[in-house]
Amino acid sequence: MSVVFKASEVFDACRVLFGPDIHLSYEFLDYLQTSGARSAYRQRAKEVHPDLVNGEDESLREQHAQMFHQLAEAFEIVTGFLDTRLIAPTQPHTRPQGRQSSNAAAEEKTEPPKSRSSEDRSGYYRGGVPARPMEIGLYLYYRGAVGYRDLMEALLWQRKQRPSVGSIARRWGWLSSEQVQSVLLGAQVGRFGARAVDMDLLTPFQVQTLLYFQRCRQQRLGDYFVEQKILTAEQMDRLVAQLADHNRRFRSRDPQRHAQRAAS
Repeated sequence: MSVVFKASEVFDACRVLFGPDIHLSYEFLDYLQTSGARSAYRQRAKEVHPDLVNGEDESLREQHAQMFHQLAEAFEIVTGFLDTRLIAPTQPHTRPQGRQSSNAAAEEKTEPPKSRSSEDRSGYYRGGVPARPMEIGLYLYYRGAVGYRDLMEALLWQRKQRPSVGSIARRWGWLSSEQVQSVLLGAQVGRFGARAVDMDLLTPFQVQTLLYFQRCRQQRLGDYFVEQKILTAEQMDRLVAQLADHNRRFRSRDPQRHAQRAAS
């Protein structure tokens, strides 16, 4: 599933990148380009880089190091958002109260829990489940089991628990801090791993290993919905089993295409 960023998270990163006085709006995000984010990052890096205070008070150097780390994280969030915003799910329709899901005839319907109000649970998908394999988050959304805002919150919750690919590669000794920064500042477009491969800093196998380790360090998306009492553990288990059947059904229809996608 493509990473979906929460607007407030992107706004906070923009404040770090462009300064606290920047006027932020959704229109600003619409017009923001990677070149502008990169230019702002380079300018701010010249102001907060730890090397600027070599020989100075150690506490001042640590402060600059922390600011530079926050700047690098903000740049990664903003550029990640710019890479994926065109394929993020569009705002869905709200499901009217009392309306039965159109998916009920095809698959067992999961009732929304009574403990959450209809206003909180707005943003339910009202179409059919796409006839293709998918991951659990999108399946829950397309089944009408969770709302759009619930899904966004869950993805953000999951994302905050996992380390960045660059930090893992640096910890394993595969990339130096300077190389991580060169990937973030490079002219290549795309996700961090793809850019590192394009720059001959990592191999595709290393990127796959890093991504696998990153996924292993995060909690399952379904845990969020159970913890927040959006779904019960029994409902979640049932939906996971139904997803397995769904994916098995559509993968078996075109196994060659699925094998090609898995290898890409």
